[in-house]
Amino acid sequence: MSDNRSTQQSRQDASGQKPTPNAPEQVAYRRLLWLAPVAAVIAAVANGIFFLVGDALGAFPDSVIIPNAGSPMTIGPMMIFSAVSTLGAAAVFALLGRFTGKTRRNFWIVSAVVFIGFLFTPFTIPDAPVIMIVALEVSHLIVAVVAMGALLEFGFKKDA
Repeated sequence: MSDNRSTQQSRQDASGQKPTPNAPEQVAYRRLLWLAPVAAVIAAVANGIFFLVGDALGAFPDSVIIPNAGSPMTIGPMMIFSAVSTLGAAAVFALLGRFTGKTRRNFWIVSAVVFIGFLFTPFTIPDAPVIMIVALEVSHLIVAVVAMGALLEFGFKKDA
């Protein structure tokens, strides 16, 4: 009987509570107020630098006109879309935290679906060279890594 009691005590955390391994993680909503904009700036700057390198290597030719923009790809729209996409990801993360019990799993699923959907958009650019399509795919990956990394790593309340 004493073995059973010591086993139960060893399963308690520092506060005397038994841990619940399948308890839903809680989103740190107050932290999201600064985390989302910081991640958006990081994604925008990372893609801005990527654009400058890609442009120097010829990945974004001025001869290719982006539909709906009526102009070639430039650094401004790439940085804006990076920031807006990251803020959108943070909003989805917050909503999933509010309305679902498995925020992490559901955010992975939604992120994967959105990322797969964005994989097709570079192919809609008429006469885009392969290097441009690859560069745009990499830019999508940069946003996904920054947004998901920031939100999944720092977007939850930490246990004390």
